[in-house]
Amino acid sequence: MNPKIKNRFTNVVIISAGKYKSLRESVEKNHKRLDGANLNHANLNYASLNHASLDGASLNHASLNYASLNYASLNHASLNYAILNHANIDGVKHYLHHAFFLEVIRKQPLQTFTPTEWSYIGQILIHRLCWDSILKRYGKEIMPVFKKLTELGFGEYQERYKEILSDQ
Repeated sequence: MNPKIKNRFTNVVIISAGKYKSLRESVEKNHKRLDGANLNHANLNYASLNHASLDGASLNHASLNYASLNYASLNHASLNYAILNHANIDGVKHYLHHAFFLEVIRKQPLQTFTPTEWSYIGQILIHRLCWDSILKRYGKEIMPVFKKLTELGFGEYQERYKEILSDQ
């Protein structure tokens, strides 16, 4: 059997295992361009996807436990219910997803945020609040959370929120 990854929109084969033992090995050793790939329910535990382009990829319900995503691009990727426990996420780009936000927050020590900030974060995660709902509930009060995330290397949240505030 030769497993394949297809573009979720065009159904064109992006990559196949070919001469490698597994699809994972093929991805790790070659292409790293999985734009638009359908990786729903994929088991990518421990996979090395450093610098991979996953723009527009569907990773719904994918398991990425202990995967390395250093400097990967997740622009418009779908991560609904993706599992990123202990994933290495340093330098990832285009990551404005709840699943990714959860993993960033999970990696922070308790003292990183104040009790009030933790309550904001909890509401965002539990209710999966969209940007407009965050703005409506918290206004500028939540900016310290995004500022701290920026200091930790995850500045896209603050950039996006500033854009939303300026549109008001």
